[in-house]
Amino acid sequence: EVIFERHVKLTVAKIISVILLCAGVVIFTMGKKGSKGESLEFDQKLMVGLVFVTLALLCDGIYGPYQNRIKTKARERHAPITAYHNMFNMNLWQGLMAFFICLVTGEFPKVAAFVSAHPSILKILADYAAAMALGQVFIFQLQASFGALVVTKTTTVGKLISVLL
Repeated sequence: EVIFERHVKLTVAKIISVILLCAGVVIFTMGKKGSKGESLEFDQKLMVGLVFVTLALLCDGIYGPYQNRIKTKARERHAPITAYHNMFNMNLWQGLMAFFICLVTGEFPKVAAFVSAHPSILKILADYAAAMALGQVFIFQLQASFGALVVTKTTTVGKLISVLL
């Protein structure tokens, strides 16, 4: 939010929260001992993980402010956008992209063969889809109520906690 939006006023609290978030990710990653207590090595897995964390934070820095801008412009036109509107549009476009990628790469016959061989997977997929939808409701409500920076901090802390568990 503070990097890609020039018109956003930088408050001391926002700057400190971003610095603490980045420092926390670095301390968490670098302060971890190896599985047998040895010191941390910069191997390929660690570097790939750091690249993915960096990309996730970069995407949060691009996508979040873009959502904030859309919300602000809609409010100026007296047509406020709800969290459900954002959620529907994001899922629609991601679904269409996934559909066409699967169509181009020929994944549909593989999926059909797997589901035919393992029909019990459909219940597991339905449970997963319901859990993801519920999680998205909370994330999009958080974004609508508090903005992109709060969502970025919350989801990053959530990712770090899931790594610990």
